[in-house]
Amino acid sequence: MFQIIKNLFKPKYYIYSAKHTEGAVRVFWKPNRQGYTIDLNEAGVYSTEDMIRDKKFYPLITSLVETYSYQNDGFDTFYVKKKDIEKVFRKKIVCVRN
Repeated sequence: MFQIIKNLFKPKYYIYSAKHTEGAVRVFWKPNRQGYTIDLNEAGVYSTEDMIRDKKFYPLITSLVETYSYQNDGFDTFYVKKKDIEKVFRKKIVCVRN
């Protein structure tokens, strides 16, 4: 029971694809890395363990400025903390519904 409660408070992450983003439309990975979406309701939510395992390939960013410096080093995909998504992009990410 304690482990379940503990897991509820662990940080969660989205994976942001700068490579597939155009203009103000942000693109995120779907669950299980099965494609891309612009809708945060359809985006995958990844664990701290996923982020730690992948951070040498997909760095954690806390601002868009970081994406530009990482892109100069060849990175185009990043982890973003779920709770920081609006801060990172400095605006509300609109969830698209069809």
